[in-house]
Amino acid sequence: MENTDNSITWYQITTDIIIPILSILSTLIIGIIIAIILKRREEKGKSKQHLVDTYMEYVNRRINKYLYDSTAFVYDMYNDIYDNYEDYFKAHSNSHLATNLVKERREKYLKQIEEFNIVDVNWTFYTIKFSLLIGQAKYNKEAKALEEKITQEINSEQSQMNFLLKLKKEIKENDRICENMNASNTNKIEYGLDMIEANVTKRYNQYQLSFFKPYDEKIANLVDEY
Repeated sequence: MENTDNSITWYQITTDIIIPILSILSTLIIGIIIAIILKRREEKGKSKQHLVDTYMEYVNRRINKYLYDSTAFVYDMYNDIYDNYEDYFKAHSNSHLATNLVKERREKYLKQIEEFNIVDVNWTFYTIKFSLLIGQAKYNKEAKALEEKITQEINSEQSQMNFLLKLKKEIKENDRICENMNASNTNKIEYGLDMIEANVTKRYNQYQLSFFKPYDEKIANLVDEY
């Protein structure tokens, strides 16, 4: 099969995949930077140091949760594309090539999900620790409402369903993704799948930050003020 036509440029790879992924990672690294800055400040009290260490552990747990959830959303997207391929892309003589590649990606992400330790993605344990270390009265006044908003969003099937529906619509309406997925060129199909993954992870990052970021920043401020 000829793979040289319509070659993908490094500029396309950079703008469509590498830059979005770096943007996603940078938002997560913000929490680590805050924690490092806090830890480097000269503080004599053991309680303060313990609180800073707890925040660093929380940031690591948040990263684990982000990685798990984004992996699960990519898997869900591939699962739906595989089951309903013609709802997304055109059927043609080589459609089986694309569906087989989708199946391979789906299986890869399922394996990644199964390899996660569910304990490592549970961030709620740290809300209890923050309450104890900061003081229950102050925590309830400053951060409890933000915590409850996160829990409400995470447990809302409607919220997650709306997010998935929006993702599916964006993929179906993305001309460049459709062009690559409708090709008979393996490299172009693989590139189309890379674009789908980049889009899902980018959108999920925006989605989860909409309710996690206010809480993360509030806790960092409370640690700083302790």
